[in-house]
Amino acid sequence: MEKPGAVYSSLQPQAGTRISATRTIEAAATEALRRRILTGDLGPGTPLLQADLAEQLGTSITPIRAALTQLAGEGLVRAEPHHTMFVADPTPESLKEVYEMRLLLEPTSVARAARLISAGDLESAEDLLHQMEETEDMGEWSSLNRDFHALLVSASGSPRLTQVMLDLLGLSALQIRRALPRHVSGRRASADLEHRQILAAMRAGDPRDAHRCVLVHLKSSDALYRLKRSQSDGSATGEPWAPAQPNIAR
Repeated sequence: MEKPGAVYSSLQPQAGTRISATRTIEAAATEALRRRILTGDLGPGTPLLQADLAEQLGTSITPIRAALTQLAGEGLVRAEPHHTMFVADPTPESLKEVYEMRLLLEPTSVARAARLISAGDLESAEDLLHQMEETEDMGEWSSLNRDFHALLVSASGSPRLTQVMLDLLGLSALQIRRALPRHVSGRRASADLEHRQILAAMRAGDPRDAHRCVLVHLKSSDALYRLKRSQSDGSATGEPWAPAQPNIAR
């Protein structure tokens, strides 16, 4: 089930560009470790021993070291003194910041993509949604969810915005995987429907509707995260944070 999930691979140099065998192995190792973190196979706080990971992936330590450095830059891995690395365990405060940044950036990014997305990317998005609706594994659902959002923002035509969004989406996937299992029946079904509405706006090439659908989706997701935080620490949830709405032209 690794099909269009290789969104990061689509951002690597394409046909006509020379890629060394070492770089290809590093990219594959990075994607494999990212997937294991996002699905929960490597849980928060798990020590990442380079020799063990190299043996598990059938490669040398060099691409593993490069992969861990990349994932540390994305916030999925944290480094401790003496070069020991662990799977990140983001604080509620840092995840709140991630959500706020997504709320500002993602609707605009997807609205841009609505004008530019290719037929092939739309079909890949459809395939991802089908996999999400079929899987019963919540770790896999969370990882596919990240891939769906990443595919849409990658079509925005803005490499810098895309890179920022990809980092935010990885951290969001950790948050989603924690929150959903306790509320799976209601929120997951709602999220699947919201994804369908986003994709319909993309197919219609309607940036205003795409922007609106992404905002609705993010605010619905935030309500779940805030509920989970309040259940964990007994705090009041308060009112959701919301940015000013940009003017999105058709």
